Amino acid sequence: MPGRTRSPLADLRRTSPTAWRAWLETGSRVDATVEVQTLDLPVLVLAGTDDADLGASAQPELLASVYPRARFTALPDTGHMIPLERPAEAAEAISRFIADEVRVGPVVPEDWARLIAGDRVDDRVRGILARRGMPDDRGYAPAALNLAQLTLLREIADLVVPQDGPAIDIAGRVDAQLARGEGDGWRNADLPVDVEAYRTGLDQLAATWPTDPAERAETFRAAVEGESDAEGTFDAAQLKAWLEDVRNDLVRQWLAHPASMARVGYDGFATGGRPIRGYVELRLGRREDWEPANVGGTIATGDAA
Repeated sequence: MPGRTRSPLADLRRTSPTAWRAWLETGSRVDATVEVQTLDLPVLVLAGTDDADLGASAQPELLASVYPRARFTALPDTGHMIPLERPAEAAEAISRFIADEVRVGPVVPEDWARLIAGDRVDDRVRGILARRGMPDDRGYAPAALNLAQLTLLREIADLVVPQDGPAIDIAGRVDAQLARGEGDGWRNADLPVDVEAYRTGLDQLAATWPTDPAERAETFRAAVEGESDAEGTFDAAQLKAWLEDVRNDLVRQWLAHPASMARVGYDGFATGGRPIRGYVELRLGRREDWEPANVGGTIATGDAA
């Protein structure tokens, strides 16, 4: 009935004895490490110091390999029932974690999130967009570049794609792309492979890179236009060609984020699902009835077969 709540003991008594035995005898002993592998997600792990079976000291060893981005928080004088024993402390830890690790990037607008979650989007595409929308790791360690190179690439990214509010770490995402050996499928014949081109180009720019943000824009402009006087492995033409790839990579990483797609009004990903559906009309100023309101234009009713 409205206004009434059940006690934890009442909930426990309602649990099936068969289910309890299955968990204790079988379910709790299953090792799913191979199936789960590594989940590169922001995770908060709360544990009570008085929890005899799943205590705070045991959690890092149990979970760190699965959740490399986990934050482990120990609650003193607390057992296994944290939400009941320490509700205020648990809520505070969760709120702090969300502010520090989850809301560090742009948020996908609600109507766009509903579109992505809907049946117009193929499951595989939905998974890709979910991964792209994952908050960046604030402690990200470069995998292809060194720290100085990544720092400079982040400063270049600020010039290429200025971001208002919570920002995407597009430079970090480019570094991860390089580490995976991915790219756009082509390179200038006068340049080495992507990862070597990045290392060479960034080291060469670093030699004359200003500390003054205002001067950086001019230095970058000169390099982009083939007028750089930075000496190194690349001549001015090669540096210019490499920076074409850099700008392309940075913009691609920004635009690939679902929040960026929402910002520019691109919803072409929502033409899959089952059954496959397209647009009623494709012309300027026309918006389908399923499209988010900020796409603009007048509405065409119905889905294409």
